[in-house]
Amino acid sequence: PDQVTVEVSACRDGRRRRVESRRLPRGAVREFVQLGVDAAFDHLAPDAREMLAFVLPREWLNEPVAHWECGPEDSTPLGCAHPVVVMDRSRYRSGRLRHQLTKNWQRLDARTAAPLHRVDCGGHERPAGLRKRLRDEGAGLAGFSCPPDAARPHFEAGLNTPVPVLLWPRTGCAAPGHDGPCAGTAFLDGLADAVTGVPPAELPRRVMELRETAEADDDPDGHWAKDVQLLWDDPRCFPQPAAGLHSPVH
Repeated sequence: PDQVTVEVSACRDGRRRRVESRRLPRGAVREFVQLGVDAAFDHLAPDAREMLAFVLPREWLNEPVAHWECGPEDSTPLGCAHPVVVMDRSRYRSGRLRHQLTKNWQRLDARTAAPLHRVDCGGHERPAGLRKRLRDEGAGLAGFSCPPDAARPHFEAGLNTPVPVLLWPRTGCAAPGHDGPCAGTAFLDGLADAVTGVPPAELPRRVMELRETAEADDDPDGHWAKDVQLLWDDPRCFPQPAAGLHSPVH
């Protein structure tokens, strides 16, 4: 039951090139990915702007992949060395959602920036109400004040609407039903300041800069961006393979 199939691919010229695929225990995933990512760079053009995308099952979306070390001899977090994003495997495999996401990105391309739609702890919005708000307002970017497991129905509303970009703190507020400000509020306040005016296509690189800033801070654990997680889902950048694998994680 702890066995997963992990695949590392490189995307170049609109095609996905498989680097390596293996079935292994969950505890061995990290080292395998570190080595696979290093090998994937050999498949990129010299002038390519790299981005690492982890296509994960929904229950894995809060994994600290941006904090994984670059390799055995390089302790730099992956998220400080490269733009690192996560993607939801269910959305990645859904033709309906990929079609909707592609249309949403075409609308985002026409904007210089996308406003942040906040999902605060203190709100008492029902998931159905949130879904309607995000759809009615054509949300391209939504920020959550707590991790997915703390507000699963609301988080899934953002995934299924679908909103192209979601951000949240991996270790934010664990009890979102309360009133008044909390660490999640501080996260959203800092996030709003940091992403205002940033084109959606540039958000992965902007978040990398935030991770670097937090890592270099005198009190990294106290920095609001220490555990920022970015779901950035542009189907145009990540082509499907010719035949999809039924694997728990890519």
